[in-house]
Amino acid sequence: MACSRSSRFAILLIAAAGCGTNSTTGTSGATDVFTIGGDVAGLSGAGLVLTDNGADDRAITSNGAFTFATPLASAASYHVTVKTQPSGQTCSVSNGSGSIAGANVTNVQVTCSSGAAPSLVGSWTTSGLGVIPGTVVLTFTSSGGYTVDALSTAGVDVTGTYVLGDPDAITYTDTSGAQACDSGLEGTYTYAISGSTLTFTLVSDTCAGRMAAMAKTWTLQ
Repeated sequence: MACSRSSRFAILLIAAAGCGTNSTTGTSGATDVFTIGGDVAGLSGAGLVLTDNGADDRAITSNGAFTFATPLASAASYHVTVKTQPSGQTCSVSNGSGSIAGANVTNVQVTCSSGAAPSLVGSWTTSGLGVIPGTVVLTFTSSGGYTVDALSTAGVDVTGTYVLGDPDAITYTDTSGAQACDSGLEGTYTYAISGSTLTFTLVSDTCAGRMAAMAKTWTLQ
């Protein structure tokens, strides 16, 4: 039977719709996502919980590889920390922060050891901070205060307060000093203590002077 003109037009529309690249079954426009994971070593206690970006929790019961449940898009940031320490142990995270670069992240390293976490309290030294010459001493008090003092200058260069979040996170707020950041400007870092050495990893900060100081390696005095 011959088709009417209107019927032929309807058939053409249906055929054209079937040829589009935005079909719900196609891959055009799909967003690639990637997983965050790594390896746990030294775990013997129960109760370890890791978290990514403070929201995606992952309970860890044994050593070996792990992966968080929530994948992230390319260029998204990830930040892995210890949410709950295992019984009788302290775990620290290395390679825990970064941005997705079009591939799964597999190099987050969690290392656990027996005993209490080493303390920041005390004085730590470094040198070569540019605007603060010579040997510089970073001192943390048990009451939540800190100072940065260049031995070659008179007076204390920075005074402020700090708050510990996760077992390996610290947030600074400078309050006074010739080299202090703007009032109320906070900076958050993760830290790692290995023997007598202290290092920091940037989480969020916009104060250039503090970022330069936290990029240094500090030695217990």
